[in-house]
Amino acid sequence: MTTPSTFTKQIENLRCSGPVFAKCNQITSRNLEADFFEALDQHTPHFIQLFKSKKGSVGQKLQSINWPTSDVTEQRSVVLKGIPIVFGDDSKDFFKTCFDTTRDEALSSVTVGVLTVLSEDSPQEGPSTMQLEPISTDIALKSLALNNVPVKMGQTLCICSRGSITIDNKKYYFVQKLDEGGFSYVDLLEGAKDGRFYALKKILCHDREGRQEAQTEMEMHQIFNHPNILSIVAHTFVDRGSKTEAWLLLPYIGKGSLWSVLEKLRDKGSLMSEKQILQIFRGICSGLKAMHEKGYAHRDLKPTNVLLDEDDRPLLMDLGSMNRARIEVRGTREAMTIQDWAAQRCTISYRAPELFNVESHCIIDERTDIWSLGCVLYCMMMLEGPYDMVFQKGDSVALAVQNPVTIPQSCSYSGSLKMLLSSIMMSNPQERPNIHWVLDQVQDLQSCSPNTQTNMV
Repeated sequence: MTTPSTFTKQIENLRCSGPVFAKCNQITSRNLEADFFEALDQHTPHFIQLFKSKKGSVGQKLQSINWPTSDVTEQRSVVLKGIPIVFGDDSKDFFKTCFDTTRDEALSSVTVGVLTVLSEDSPQEGPSTMQLEPISTDIALKSLALNNVPVKMGQTLCICSRGSITIDNKKYYFVQKLDEGGFSYVDLLEGAKDGRFYALKKILCHDREGRQEAQTEMEMHQIFNHPNILSIVAHTFVDRGSKTEAWLLLPYIGKGSLWSVLEKLRDKGSLMSEKQILQIFRGICSGLKAMHEKGYAHRDLKPTNVLLDEDDRPLLMDLGSMNRARIEVRGTREAMTIQDWAAQRCTISYRAPELFNVESHCIIDERTDIWSLGCVLYCMMMLEGPYDMVFQKGDSVALAVQNPVTIPQSCSYSGSLKMLLSSIMMSNPQERPNIHWVLDQVQDLQSCSPNTQTNMV
């Protein structure tokens, strides 16, 4: 397949279904229309059986459909009417997304559609005005039928629709979904003017507190202008009925997270060289230093929250758990509040020991990040966090972090690097160094460390 930008450039001047189908077929070396109907006919018995098994309100809606005879066209029509009902779509909106235009008399009586060709100058006809969010730009009927994936078929069938959004008066085209979590998801966008790719993080704000947390994350991004902290391009809040979404437009880093790089190394049976570890770790420390100097702590530092660009420059991301570095705890109630907050916002296998059992009178400070930093360094050396297996086995991480970290004897890195790791991961926060000391040690190691190239386990 071609890249999204190449594809859109090749079809952007085609305004009717015939040439667009021809261009799609040329690019993919397939007859997409024939493939679609072949897949539809192949899985029609499965869908009809699925429809008949449904109960409740969904079953009642499906029963209102006139069940087909042996006529192939009628069977196709029933399946395409039933799919959006099963997955909660509005059938009317489903059919709208399948038409080239609702004003064309030649198409107004068509029961179903396959291809959408949306004019960029007619947003009123686009999925975005119906509050639909395209999730794919290819035909996914086979995947849906075989896996029962709950996608919005009305949108999936729009193989040439260029769903667009506008943020700060700039237009961006939807490309694909990148990631999805419990309260947020990330889409890949392409700038309409600059052609660059961006990551749009959408945070679901269920209440006033959720909106404030999203607002804080936006503000944290704006505070820092540092080469090792992910910048923010634009941001806004979007109301969707009774709910609100916070949109954070961020630069797209194609290489992915530090964790994804480490996973690939593990799959190949390789390790990261000590030189590369020190280079990446120094950048992480530099970004963390900028945060601590402004009086903030990240609170959720881990390999999945570190992006790597093509030059292995690390960028700290996901600033949603950031807060003031120094927190004075006065009393049992405040201690429990902080402990509960940490349980929700600080990943358990990278959480500092003092956040598991917060004392009733103490000070929590930025040294929680130093502990997490040590866990990240361990993960870069061993390709898994020091407490990942403890958590996966169901054992107590809170108990495990009270003991000194164990470095496997098989570890082939230098004694100096191992010593740095042990110095960082001190269970007592008072014995833990600050970020300036850690950064100085890393720089010293870089200046005197040999270019250790450890490749195979």
